Amino acid sequence: MKHLISAQVSLKPKSGAVPKPESITSENLDSFLPNAAHASQARAHFERLGFEVGALVGNSFSISATPSRFEQHFHTKILQDKQFASLEDGSLELPIEHLPAEVKTTVNAVSFCAPPDFGPTNF
Repeated sequence: MKHLISAQVSLKPKSGAVPKPESITSENLDSFLPNAAHASQARAHFERLGFEVGALVGNSFSISATPSRFEQHFHTKILQDKQFASLEDGSLELPIEHLPAEVKTTVNAVSFCAPPDFGPTNF
């Protein structure tokens, strides 16, 4: 069984606005959502590369694959600590400069999730 890791792909809003979390409300939420066609294009790109791609939820979707697939397509070394992944320098955000231009203009960031800083540490 291959060990898979996951990252979250966050997309730029269709309005072009750069949201601050405190500025998003139920009244303006729609302006912070991504363009549906661009979101589909980004999801299809990662599917073509062999990633398992989750559904679009809000402004993001997940991608899962082996660490080697992440390394191949993001041109960076991935470190693993049990079920969490990071880059070699410990950061969580993957470089997106190697994405095709039409995808890079839609993607805001691709990030691994940080391990929780509370609760049990022996999982």
